[in-house]
Amino acid sequence: MRLSIHLDHILTAAKESGDTQIDTLAAVKARGFSAVDVNEDTSDADIEAAKAAGFSVAAMHGFYHLGYRESDLARAEAALLRAKAVGADYFVIVPGVLLHKQDTAAYEKMQVAVEALAKEGKSLGITVLLEGVAHEGAPYASSVGAVAFLEKAPSARLSFHTAAFLYAGEEAILAYRETAKKVARVTLRDGLREERTYGEAPLTTREGIAYFPAPALKGDLHLSDLLKALQKDGYRGDVVCEHYGANESLCIDAEAEALTPFIEQ
Repeated sequence: MRLSIHLDHILTAAKESGDTQIDTLAAVKARGFSAVDVNEDTSDADIEAAKAAGFSVAAMHGFYHLGYRESDLARAEAALLRAKAVGADYFVIVPGVLLHKQDTAAYEKMQVAVEALAKEGKSLGITVLLEGVAHEGAPYASSVGAVAFLEKAPSARLSFHTAAFLYAGEEAILAYRETAKKVARVTLRDGLREERTYGEAPLTTREGIAYFPAPALKGDLHLSDLLKALQKDGYRGDVVCEHYGANESLCIDAEAEALTPFIEQ
């Protein structure tokens, strides 16, 4: 398994600590992270700094409104080309949310757009991934919804994001068992019901339950069960750490300590 982290987290950790960007990148690399995830608007300078520190670019992310904005498809196509240019292996798409639950036309437009992008990605040597988002209007942000979406976008794979399934009220391990055949990549976002050691900005589920930021494997979501299932299935893909809204330095150190034994096996 390759351990990746959002470059945003490293840059924010540098600001929190007062250390230089170069020193913080080196420290995170020494902790066992070997790749970074970037966004479509991440600057070239920041990407090059990460590469100079020895990181590979694992994935580029983009959030779009493919069901409603024709211009967003062109934007996603441009981002896909940029992903190729920076050497990313994956292009991770959140295709948008529905303004109305029964907006079939917009839903189908999302599927058509993701399939087209996935086919284009294959020609470029990049795997295009669907990723869920914690939003009521995202019908693909559940195990059943993700599988159904990808039936009409078969060239794409699934970026399994624990936060999306948490929002939908699904335990990570159960959601994985329903989607395993589609999963190409896994992002770990953990959460704590009570403790606020790592941050005050919660992820709130559809049922109104708040989970405060936590390093992967240090929260209440039993993510070690998910990692054990991945190992049992012979998973060799990326494990990505995400903890927006948290104290970055605390989370990065704790995640590295908790995840290294899994990555080294």
